[in-house]
Amino acid sequence: MNAPVPRPTLLVDLGNSRLKWAWLQAGRAGEAAALSHRTQDLSRQLDAGWKRMPAPARVVLASVAGRERTGEFLDWVDGRWGLRVEQTRSRDQALGVTNAYAEPRHLGVDRWLALIAVHRRFSGPACIVDCGSAITIDGLAADGRHLGGLILPGLAMMREALLRGTGLDDFPPPPEPHWLACDTAGAIGYGGLFACVALVERLAARIEEECARVPEIILSGGDGARLQPLLEPTSRYERDLVLSGLAAIAGEVES
Repeated sequence: MNAPVPRPTLLVDLGNSRLKWAWLQAGRAGEAAALSHRTQDLSRQLDAGWKRMPAPARVVLASVAGRERTGEFLDWVDGRWGLRVEQTRSRDQALGVTNAYAEPRHLGVDRWLALIAVHRRFSGPACIVDCGSAITIDGLAADGRHLGGLILPGLAMMREALLRGTGLDDFPPPPEPHWLACDTAGAIGYGGLFACVALVERLAARIEEECARVPEIILSGGDGARLQPLLEPTSRYERDLVLSGLAAIAGEVES
């Protein structure tokens, strides 16, 4: 008789507008999938999107979605599978990375897991840029020291705030970005984008001064691919840094 196949671990990244998940496979996150929950009931979205999903052995969660939305997810997993979700939180030190925050848990867990993923994947210093609902930028030394970071509004939030505050009409920008636009649609459409590009390059230069080595610029998040071709020096786009870091933490617990 064949031995039963062990059930895998489900990794979940619950953000402010999207939920992403992947199965833990040989210590790594498998192919990721996602669903949106910003304007919809999360439980109903899970009922529809996960109705054929087999029960996992464990559910390991990283959430920045707030207490109410996180609680909704915990309740759904308990009601569907009878499992207690393992919530990952930022720590002072883990897997070779040292948190720069005086209160380690105050660092967003998404940023913490991205630091872990990048440190495991790259050998040198890094400037890590996650472009989602908000944009976070973090510096990482080659020895795993978190150098600190910044948080600013995401590109959509910048645009919405500008239009709301000025009463300007919302026109789609031209398809190709230009550093100096010759119409209002282009000026609004690409002002925030190039502001982010300039800030990333400036912070990368400061990390180079700190570490005496040119850092890798690692982009992630939904708008990261928009920034990448505009950046100098060459940067990399990594789709699922949070899930990769979550896989490392989940694998550490398993072992």
